[in-house]
Amino acid sequence: MMSRRRILLGLLACSLAAASLPLAIASADLPFGLGSCCVVPLIAFALAMTITSVRPICRIWWFAFVCVSGFWFLFASFLEHLVMDTAVALQRLTQRGTIDLSQRIIEPVALLLVLLLPMALAIATGCFAGWAAARMNQRVSRIRSAADEDSATWRLSIREMLISIVAICVLLGMAVSRVSSWQAANRQDEQEFLSRFSNSFISGNVKLLEMPAITGIDRSLIPESGYRSFMPPGVNEYIVTCPISRNGTASWAIWSYTCNAVHDDMIYKFAYAEAPTKDQLPAFPFPAKSYVNATWRMVNGVPK
Repeated sequence: MMSRRRILLGLLACSLAAASLPLAIASADLPFGLGSCCVVPLIAFALAMTITSVRPICRIWWFAFVCVSGFWFLFASFLEHLVMDTAVALQRLTQRGTIDLSQRIIEPVALLLVLLLPMALAIATGCFAGWAAARMNQRVSRIRSAADEDSATWRLSIREMLISIVAICVLLGMAVSRVSSWQAANRQDEQEFLSRFSNSFISGNVKLLEMPAITGIDRSLIPESGYRSFMPPGVNEYIVTCPISRNGTASWAIWSYTCNAVHDDMIYKFAYAEAPTKDQLPAFPFPAKSYVNATWRMVNGVPK
């Protein structure tokens, strides 16, 4: 009977982890790093086990696991930057001839580390934190049992419940603060790039008929092929739409820019499309974006 119950609880936890996959993918669009995609289902699984566990010591174990996993969820982006910087350093050493590593080795290993390292650290440190919390709970329970013969089992006290609430609130507060800072930085980058874009119409044969609208694309995007791709950190993508007048003829235009955010949004990928009306504009300029020589300069919105 107990084994059947454990199997059912395990299936329930796995179902909750699977249901969290959309949230996991969405976390990659936020500033939590690509590795957060694997940590989110892990947190969902541990949270389900925390709620459904019958034995108090198991609940303590899984709750500690959830808290530590939440920590690595917040720091997955830091690990991603660390791995990517290490990969770039190895590429430079290979180009100089200091070491002999193929690009076919560096890139797949870096991608696997970015994806799996936060989850591996969350499992390792979460298990240790769960073991330490369970041992501490056993010691407290023995002290209470010695002081009061009636308290043979562990009970959730108000103080312990408040500690749990505070731990969850701290993790949520850090996550909300990270998202708010990221959104504010994105808005500032968008406005600065929009100012550069508007000031580039100096030739006279192309004029903006309205204030252009800019949209920043998140880390993940769906290109024309329909497949989902993920950009590395330090990349900004912008979509600008606006009605224009070219040599007296009015139309709608859409520009797409891929920029190096680390170097003041230096443009290295660009695409453009026009249509008679706004409804006929594509969501992304087609065909696929073409590479350009990296530059900050634009003329009529076109990198030069």
